[in-house]
Amino acid sequence: MDIAYYLGMSLKTLESLEFVPTIYKDNLEALYDEIFTFIETTFNPNGGYSNWYGARSSMESTFQAISLYILFNRTTELSTDKIQLILNFINKLKTVDGGYFPLLDWDVPDITSTFRAISLKQSLSVSSLNLTDISDSDVLGYLNGNFV
Repeated sequence: MDIAYYLGMSLKTLESLEFVPTIYKDNLEALYDEIFTFIETTFNPNGGYSNWYGARSSMESTFQAISLYILFNRTTELSTDKIQLILNFINKLKTVDGGYFPLLDWDVPDITSTFRAISLKQSLSVSSLNLTDISDSDVLGYLNGNFV
């Protein structure tokens, strides 16, 4: 997932700056489609994305995958059911003190995963209707208790 994420982000940035060589301009859409085909191979039944096919889901890979869907305006390709699965996965990573774990079997929440979780939940809630509760008011307790 890391390679797909950084490749997609780099190409989109170069494209917006009009720095993509002419030889690649005609093939960008096909390359983007290939990136998203790969991304879909990393989607797991638990609602998270992994770094490669068959690996375990993580907050990092899920954030990278959804960030690419958002950047490329492809969130309409995600069904409401799939978005709900993704949000359910994210919610499984939530701790009792409001922070988020990077992996399901992790023992310490971290600020990076917490940021990614609340960012994704906000972004995905805009993309879909009829979602389960996505509130995160208790994240403030985690932030106040650990960072502020």
